[in-house]
Amino acid sequence: MEGLAFSLGKEEEKVSLEDFYDLVIFGGDLPALRLQFMRQGQESKRSLLKRKKSEAVEQAKKFGAIVYRGTPTDVQLKKPPRTFTLDGKTVSCNSIIIATGTSPKKLNVPGEEKLKGRGVSYCATCDGPIYANEDIAVIGCGNSGLQEGLFILKFVKSITFVEFLPEIRAEKILLYAKI
Repeated sequence: MEGLAFSLGKEEEKVSLEDFYDLVIFGGDLPALRLQFMRQGQESKRSLLKRKKSEAVEQAKKFGAIVYRGTPTDVQLKKPPRTFTLDGKTVSCNSIIIATGTSPKKLNVPGEEKLKGRGVSYCATCDGPIYANEDIAVIGCGNSGLQEGLFILKFVKSITFVEFLPEIRAEKILLYAKI
């Protein structure tokens, strides 16, 4: 069962594309690479997350990921087989996972940029295991903040939630989640 993971970015060696893949993952950061590992049954969150992106790409290739850099166009997701065009070639697949990321809401406080990746994180799913048995703070008590907090809770010693608004605006189901 072949899979294709590719990302937008600088040019690297081009691999020849097959006509069909079982699974295609759009995105090239660590979460997308981790999806490839999980698919291959090689899940090792802690070791993958502590690696540099370049090391993770090489590790993903070792376990069967085909990494292709390019920009997909004409993406059709409605019914299988899903199709898209990459460098003029139409590629079909059973499934596409879009893991292209998002832009985090930053606090713009002194030291935030300097400490990014060294204690300041924007993704519990990506970085949760790094904070194992630590006391942490989650800034923001909206849906996203509480969801991230509930996820990371299985790794950390304790969480302090910080909210700037006078009330917590998350969905009630998150407020009363069983921990």
